[in-house]
Amino acid sequence: MYEQNGELGNARLVFDKSVLRDAVLYSVDNRVRFVLSASAQSGSLNLGKWVRSWIDEHGLGYNIHLVNALIDMYSKCGDLDTAFDLFEDLEKRDVISWNVMINACANLGALHLRKWIHAYIDKIFQNSNNLFLWTSLIYMYAKCGSIEAAQEVFNGMKQKILASWNAMISGLAMHGLAEKALDPFSRMTSEGFKPDNITFVGVLSVCSHAGLLDLGQTLIQNMEMKPDGAIWISSLGACRVHKRVDLGESVANHLFELEPENPGAYVLLSNI
Repeated sequence: MYEQNGELGNARLVFDKSVLRDAVLYSVDNRVRFVLSASAQSGSLNLGKWVRSWIDEHGLGYNIHLVNALIDMYSKCGDLDTAFDLFEDLEKRDVISWNVMINACANLGALHLRKWIHAYIDKIFQNSNNLFLWTSLIYMYAKCGSIEAAQEVFNGMKQKILASWNAMISGLAMHGLAEKALDPFSRMTSEGFKPDNITFVGVLSVCSHAGLLDLGQTLIQNMEMKPDGAIWISSLGACRVHKRVDLGESVANHLFELEPENPGAYVLLSNI
């Protein structure tokens, strides 16, 4: 609030007082991370820079949790160079450090960094069973446009978690590779994985790209969990793209029952 109004001095005063006042109830670590998270979400780079100065002044620059939060803040505020400098200066990186940096490269399309990160992970974590780290690489490559590299990482995983399958399905859908995206969906179910809402949103995106709307509805009807608003919105969007008025009305009715105040459903239905 203060940062947005240009009252950085007041923001600093409130921050200093809140840290001291709440030190008994909350750790300084958590309080500072909360402020950095708020700075990242609002894009308030000036406030984030001031918090970094506060961290340095109080001798907390060694705290990996705070450095990870700083990396996240700088990357989300668009300053990837500073984020990477902080990352490189870490004497010891944890999984969160890597995930934050990988997500930053994915969101900002940092082609020059993603290959370096992958090569480093390949070298250091070659025998690691941290499946979330490899899944983050799949997400990074898919979002940066290198779907072949994403597939290479995915196929090289000896074990997979649901998030790995979801990342691959969504990545293929993102690139309009409908037939290829349905293959991992079939494989994951045959291997005993239960699709969640994220899986179905990805598969429905595939069906939308390929015009397979009836297949998409069959999948929804066979879901073990109750479809949420995101799934119905995705399905309704597909009906709009392919001008399926009859199916669109049916899908919209489900969405109206679930989210009667959602204006997006009415807008999509009116545009079919």
